[in-house]
Amino acid sequence: DAGGRSRSRSSRATAATAGGGGRPAPFLTKLQQILECDDAAHAVQWARSPDGDAFVIMDQPAFAKEVLPRFYKHNKLSSFVQQLYTYGFRRADRHTLTLLPSKTAPAPAARGGKPAGGGKPPGGALAFQHEHFL
Repeated sequence: DAGGRSRSRSSRATAATAGGGGRPAPFLTKLQQILECDDAAHAVQWARSPDGDAFVIMDQPAFAKEVLPRFYKHNKLSSFVQQLYTYGFRRADRHTLTLLPSKTAPAPAARGGKPAGGGKPPGGALAFQHEHFL
């Protein structure tokens, strides 16, 4: 539609690249893979906030030790977070988030509707969002 909500996930990721056009940056492609990976569900999960969709790193130690090395050449959470900032992601207030029942991105038609699932992220969880990344 005119708001761009019917674009594919990879198109949304492209919009979040540092340079703009072309293919998404490898960092963003790997981030999308993490968010779609069933094996990472214990460490990262989708959430909804009044400002849009976000992802939440639920278990920082597990994310750094088990998930990051599978997708990147390091296991440093601080480096991962710095990359997020480089691509325009910002921290989301975990107190305003509602966890979604699955880490799979919500369908575009579901945006703006009543949040599915429930619950709040635990203390110590890190949440990030980007207006063009779903």
